[in-house]
Amino acid sequence: MVLGAEEFDLVMAVIRRDTDEVRRAHEAGIDLASATTPVGTLLSWAAEWGRTEIIAYMLAQGIEAEPRALSKAADKGHTETVRLLLDHGMNPDLPAEWPPLTAHSVAPAKNAGDPATRPARNPWPPRGVRSSS
Repeated sequence: MVLGAEEFDLVMAVIRRDTDEVRRAHEAGIDLASATTPVGTLLSWAAEWGRTEIIAYMLAQGIEAEPRALSKAADKGHTETVRLLLDHGMNPDLPAEWPPLTAHSVAPAKNAGDPATRPARNPWPPRGVRSSS
């Protein structure tokens, strides 16, 4: 994926938590809703980074959040961002084709220490064999 200069600047503004830069871009006429990032929309990118203030600004401008934004925020453990999106009316009951909310990343699983409930260990590489890196 190749980003244009304006999109790259917005991606970097999200990483830097620069809400003012996002606001200036919007006021200069850049359509924040159609800006693309490495993960899709700008709002989803901000959700993945847990940039609640930027998301709040975008939502206040009428930019819709796609369901993937909620999933990305939950997967990264950004509880404030998840709360904002839920308070804004996002439905946590996502269609099956969306990435899961991964509730285990937000709240610890019951019996997390029980070996019977842990996921199976990936058998490759076998124990005692070092990978060549």
